[in-house]
Amino acid sequence: MSDKGLYGGGGGSAASSTSFSSKGGHGQRGAVRIIYPTPSGQSNTTTILDRGLPTGPTWDGTGAELLMVGGGGGGGGSGRHQGGAGGGGAGAYRALSSQTLTINSAYSITIGSGGAGGAKGSTVTNGATGQSRGSDGGATTAFGYTQNGGGSGGAANTSDANARAGGSSTGTDGGSGGGAGYNGTGGTSGSLGSNGGNGDTNSPWSGGGGGGASGVGASGAAGNPNAGNGLQWAVDGNYYAGGGGGGSEGASNYGTGGTGGGGNGLGTTAYSNSLSAGAGTVNTGGGGGGAGGPGSSLGGSGGSGVVKLWIPIDGYTDYVAGTPANVSASALTYNSIAGTLLTVTDDTTLTLN
Repeated sequence: MSDKGLYGGGGGSAASSTSFSSKGGHGQRGAVRIIYPTPSGQSNTTTILDRGLPTGPTWDGTGAELLMVGGGGGGGGSGRHQGGAGGGGAGAYRALSSQTLTINSAYSITIGSGGAGGAKGSTVTNGATGQSRGSDGGATTAFGYTQNGGGSGGAANTSDANARAGGSSTGTDGGSGGGAGYNGTGGTSGSLGSNGGNGDTNSPWSGGGGGGASGVGASGAAGNPNAGNGLQWAVDGNYYAGGGGGGSEGASNYGTGGTGGGGNGLGTTAYSNSLSAGAGTVNTGGGGGGAGGPGSSLGGSGGSGVVKLWIPIDGYTDYVAGTPANVSASALTYNSIAGTLLTVTDDTTLTLN
């Protein structure tokens, strides 16, 4: 070869003196040269340069499937000689199909936190005070959409004429409404959820179940105030945004959490136990369960929200997550198409290349 060193050549040596120094030059990329005969008996050459390997399969931004869920509301707390507290409402549920996202654009993502469960009241006989309503769930924002957090469950109000009422028994509004405590009114929802159930004034003095993405929370009127169920995301087959079950007085009258991460309510027979109702499952937006009497108990905390993005490209890795990353990738086939599922579990930025 007359052009030795043209391809794959070594770098130049460094120069130095008492007055300056420099780094050596970079070597050229490697290459493959193919020498082959021609019909005239001469030879010819073809040079294939190494342009570097791609980082992964490319994507044009179309055909995306999105799931975004707000944080679940916390269930209400109870105190001694109390009826049941309300379950927390689920975070708002939004699923979007066949979306187009902008390539090389940084998307800011905020994951809604789960609301704290309500505080327990005192254990003083015929003087139960201090129990509180739960806290609302936080909103999840991503890709230009906002999913509100679930409403909180109302505190257990008293079923004892000699006892004093604690915190507010009304469930708050949210993505799905929180259930009410004894004798309270359930919270209402937006367009992405359901209302919470009302509390009751008769035995077993149950709180209402929290609303879920696909159903209202049950009233405490008949006991067993179950929460509203969540919805199944077709892409991964899992359920999200179930409400928290309502609490009740007595060991067997509490409500169960809704399908999709809702926590169970609590019912007790002991007068002083410091138990806690069931918590909503993390990264489902499930509501926390309501506490129950006659013991003094804590409400269950709501589950944090989540963002999921399915990309119709198998083995897609050409994305950049911010710091902290909080993004995981897994292979997932949907509608007979091999794709990649990105799951965001906490605040970050996400750039799709």
